[in-house]
Amino acid sequence: MWRLPSALYTHQVPQSADAKQFSQTMKEYWATFISTGLPSSRTSGVTWPAYVNDTELTLQLDSSSAPMSLLKAKECAWFSDYIVAQVQMQ
Repeated sequence: MWRLPSALYTHQVPQSADAKQFSQTMKEYWATFISTGLPSSRTSGVTWPAYVNDTELTLQLDSSSAPMSLLKAKECAWFSDYIVAQVQMQ
C-alpha cells in the first residue's frame, strides 16, 4: 500500500471560527446520517429536509444553513434550455 510522507499532511491551515463551526456541523450531519440514516445536527438545530420533487426542498450549507426551495432554479433552467438548444442543433 502506498502512503504519503507524513510531512505532506501534517501542516495545519488556519481556519476562521465560522469555518471550524461549519466543519463541526458537517461532521455531525455525516455521523448522524451514518448511524440513523437521517442527517441532522445537534449544534446547528437544523434538520436536513427530505427531498421532494415538487418543491425541490434542499439544505443550503453555509454558516447560516437553512432549508431552501428551488435553490438553483434559475441556473438549472438556463442549463436545461442550453442542452435542449444544443440537441436541436444536431
